[in-house]
Amino acid sequence: MTKAAFLDSRSEAVKLLPPNIRYVFPIQEDFLLEGRPMLGPIENAFEILTTHPEVSSLRLMPCPGPKGDYYMNTEWKQLDYDIDSLVFTYQATIWRRERYIEFIDCLIAAIPSAYQNKYAIKINIAENSEGQAILKSFGNVHLAWPREGTHPNAVYLCPWPYRPTAVVRGLFESWANELAKREGFSNLYYQE
Repeated sequence: MTKAAFLDSRSEAVKLLPPNIRYVFPIQEDFLLEGRPMLGPIENAFEILTTHPEVSSLRLMPCPGPKGDYYMNTEWKQLDYDIDSLVFTYQATIWRRERYIEFIDCLIAAIPSAYQNKYAIKINIAENSEGQAILKSFGNVHLAWPREGTHPNAVYLCPWPYRPTAVVRGLFESWANELAKREGFSNLYYQE
């Protein structure tokens, strides 16, 4: 077993793709797409990647929403290392393939062998201050779709409309209860 199997599997999977694939869209397996993706902004994301080599990634789901300024004349905001709590996230981000591999491999190298489970699974080094510091050292531009409000359903007003977290502290969120009931999974939702 490698010291960071979760991250190793991500890196190796992307490396095994045919060499002509320039962009990747890694998402977590537990993410639930609840609406139709917005194709215009997604197509625009690929246009930006094609015309702006300094841009390494574009996050389609703004959770949390970006606080930086709009990037050039686009609908996207630049993630600001000084004010955005999460610059990198596993949540629905289109990446330049080579930058993604470089970032994940740097994360793997940063994990001490004795802490493989803690950092690769429980803490998620990619989304904490250590992982953010590694990403900052690359000096690339990362963009995110602006969040249209602070209410929970604002996640539906983005190019990749899904809920990133259904269970908090062992209990379903209220929206997850509603979804489970609506879809006929009455035995799955938390009863008060």
